[in-house]
Amino acid sequence: MTIDDVLPAWDWRSAHATRVAASPERAADAVRTFNGRDLPVTGVLMRIRALGRRTFDERPTIEAMSRIGLTTLADGPQGIVVGGVLSPWRLRGGHRRVASAEEMRAFAEPGWVRVAAAFTVVPEGGGCRVATETRIAATDDAARRRFGRYWRLVGPFSSITRREMLAAIRRRAEA
Repeated sequence: MTIDDVLPAWDWRSAHATRVAASPERAADAVRTFNGRDLPVTGVLMRIRALGRRTFDERPTIEAMSRIGLTTLADGPQGIVVGGVLSPWRLRGGHRRVASAEEMRAFAEPGWVRVAAAFTVVPEGGGCRVATETRIAATDDAARRRFGRYWRLVGPFSSITRREMLAAIRRRAEA
């Protein structure tokens, strides 16, 4: 299962990739094991967003994402897809857990955004390419406007976070 299966249509998308000089297996393991200690800048940004509450810890980041409402929807040899239904523009956030890609695609209650994020590993030359893609789809026009305002503010920081995650994955895989 890929991000296309989880959230085939979206309103916002962010994608980043890096070349890793390691086997796809090592890179996939790094995707599953990198954690908050590998992400000093992201940790600061998340604490600001969470009003000082700690959001990342020593658990693998993929597991820690459950704290903000993202559930692992697919986990295979070439990557992981997490997803959830969120309202990040609210000061304390808010989420609805989904149990499957089908539930995610079907969710249509007004006032929310459906979010899917994928980490993929593809063999390339003597190493691999690790990519991350995030897709966001609003459930109605009001949520689209709210999230649009929110994204104008946090979107650039989200890109910094994604690049830091990829750098951490590359360091772990190449170590």
